[in-house]
Amino acid sequence: MVQIITSWPTLLIRTSITIMMASMFLALCWLLSLHADGNIRILAGPLGFFHGWGIRGKTYGTIGIVILVPCMFFLGIRWNAFSLILSIVAILGWLLVGLWIEGVASI
Repeated sequence: MVQIITSWPTLLIRTSITIMMASMFLALCWLLSLHADGNIRILAGPLGFFHGWGIRGKTYGTIGIVILVPCMFFLGIRWNAFSLILSIVAILGWLLVGLWIEGVASI
């Protein structure tokens, strides 16, 4: 059964809370990307591209953030099986990007 949001205030509250949580997540990941330990920098995901990768890296980081962050936080607006799977896949993608960045940096 699909949950239908019937009132605009409910949708507005869910959207604003979701945007606030996504902003806090990005701020935390930015702080993690500045950490000296590579195992912690993996959690920064595409934000790792913004440290010393040039304009191409910043473009890749922006594309990754624009695609993955809404997918991760869509679960806060709409709660169903599709949004849950989308969120899990996006979180795994976020971690894989961070792992790839650290793997390339360690070579």
